[in-house]
Amino acid sequence: MEDLDLLEKRVHELIQQLKDLKGEKRALEAQLSEQAESFLHLQQERAEVRGRVEKILGTLNHLGEDLNDSVIEQQEQAPEQTTPY
Repeated sequence: MEDLDLLEKRVHELIQQLKDLKGEKRALEAQLSEQAESFLHLQQERAEVRGRVEKILGTLNHLGEDLNDSVIEQQEQAPEQTTPY
């Protein structure tokens, strides 16, 4: 009879461990899902920031080209001035 009681106790313990592990698994899956969502959100933000930075760099590049063209035009239009030193 003792052996049967011991076996019954062990079976109940294993069933409880199984229930605990299933709960833990669900919690970990939820956490993984949240992290996957966060990762996707960060990737989207990164792509948006990259696009905006590229747009800003393009604007700065055009501005620099316009300034260079303006300086060259001014140099071509203005007669050379020498300073008496």
